[in-house]
Amino acid sequence: MTSPVGATSPDSRPLGWPGRIAVIALVVPALLVGLASGYGFLAAAPYGFVGVFLAIRRPRNSVGWLLLALGWAFGFAFVNVPTAAAQQLLGGTAPPAVMALAVLSNLGGGSLTVLLLVIAIVFPSGRLPTGRWGRLARAALTLVVLLMVLSVCAPTISITPVGSESAINVPNPLAVVPGWPLWSVLSASTPIIAVLTIAVVISMFLRFGRARGVERAQLRWLVWSMAAIFVGFIVGLVGDGIFVNGLGGLVWIPAEIAFPLPAVAIGVAVLRYRLYEIDRVISRTISWAAVTLILGSLFVAVISWRRRC
Repeated sequence: MTSPVGATSPDSRPLGWPGRIAVIALVVPALLVGLASGYGFLAAAPYGFVGVFLAIRRPRNSVGWLLLALGWAFGFAFVNVPTAAAQQLLGGTAPPAVMALAVLSNLGGGSLTVLLLVIAIVFPSGRLPTGRWGRLARAALTLVVLLMVLSVCAPTISITPVGSESAINVPNPLAVVPGWPLWSVLSASTPIIAVLTIAVVISMFLRFGRARGVERAQLRWLVWSMAAIFVGFIVGLVGDGIFVNGLGGLVWIPAEIAFPLPAVAIGVAVLRYRLYEIDRVISRTISWAAVTLILGSLFVAVISWRRRC
């Protein structure tokens, strides 16, 4: 039986002032880095703020620390490397600061999925499940973390130059044994991550079906927020395949809106503010989305008709 995040227990003593200052100092650099990209800050801030609150109030619960890590990941993941620096990386002449930025940006993007999967597994208790599902979760997380660690030492890393909508591969300053044959296996790790993501989603719904009371309401918020990210990704992938250059990146706006939602959902679940009103929120969101889609379609149709005339 798991305990809701907001529940009191002998182990729930908050951090003292030295610990609080240390936690705040831990997240501030990530937010400052996120300011460099704009969206990186918007995505990192909810995770950072909710993470600080949880880490201070429930330091023994891993959810708060995972949110802080996600704040760092979002802060670095969306920092684009200057075009001149990208050319230096391609030519192997980049200074150490540029190399560090490229490595951290690549690591931030690669760790987003891992950290979101871990939160989906351990929320709200902060602990991995027990029994058969617990063993499977530990095996899956071990594999994912191993792939992420190996990616840090891969021959190439992925960066996005300023002004570019697509990423490029550049030589990795931390590359180890570039000629190792298994790097080709690592480059094909996307299907593995996809399978593990599906498994985590199934486990979330199973836990949601067994949960009761406050814990069920807390999980409901997280399930809906994770579902929004999944839908946003589908829209982005389909849009990239249908429209040239993904309409300049516009097809990824739903995903960008959805990225901060798990942090907001966890904040609501922990504070238990309007905890049982998620169904009303979803209903209104779908209604507004439908109205916006209809109006947008009418606008596009009118513009197209006037151009033809």
